[in-house]
Amino acid sequence: MAPLRERQDLVQFDRHQARELAATVPAGSEVEGGEFRITGTGLEILGQPSPESCAAYMAYLLQMHNLTMLYVGDLALWMWNTYGEDITLQVLDVTGWQEETLRRAIRLCSRFPPGRRRSGVPTWVYEEIGALDHESQEVVLDEIEEEGYMPREEVRARRRVLRDDKQHPDEILLLVVHIRQTLDKLFPLCSEAEQAYLKNIHAELRDLLIERGKSCLVTDSSKPTNNAETHTKQS
Repeated sequence: MAPLRERQDLVQFDRHQARELAATVPAGSEVEGGEFRITGTGLEILGQPSPESCAAYMAYLLQMHNLTMLYVGDLALWMWNTYGEDITLQVLDVTGWQEETLRRAIRLCSRFPPGRRRSGVPTWVYEEIGALDHESQEVVLDEIEEEGYMPREEVRARRRVLRDDKQHPDEILLLVVHIRQTLDKLFPLCSEAEQAYLKNIHAELRDLLIERGKSCLVTDSSKPTNNAETHTKQS
């Protein structure tokens, strides 16, 4: 698939206007006694906000930091469903994010829509438990919500226990390998849009194999091998 900036078939949007808007968002937050205003270089405190207002806004900023990937992923997923892939990926020119990071945020938010998330649970928790089945994910989230906090190593330990309790049979994992090999053969025969779709499936299956402790079965990097040249020679 050609790099995004080299493609000529993209539906365009006004990137200059998007950058101008980005310079004004977010605006400020008025509180009793003053105002907090986020700028391109830091935070301005106007007036004399109360200690309570300062503490509340600080908590808000920390939550924003912890959940940035989810916020961006929610917006990108909505854009993807509303405007399509081409428009969504062009936000990379405005945000400076890497394409794989944006795709990872979109996958995470599609797995964990806002209705399934828990208040105060940081993004890394959802990433750590993403490969578990729905029931096991809810178990971990319930435990974190009840205890208020769980260190990363403990989350990983709970993930291993829950995963081992519901370990997929080796036959299923071998079938996953077979599917990935089939995708390798299909990849050079597909259009760019189809290749992008197959690439995501290929990566998801790879992550499943690694999560199930079968990294030895992963024989490639991150996407289907483009055997187009080989296929042409053989033809």
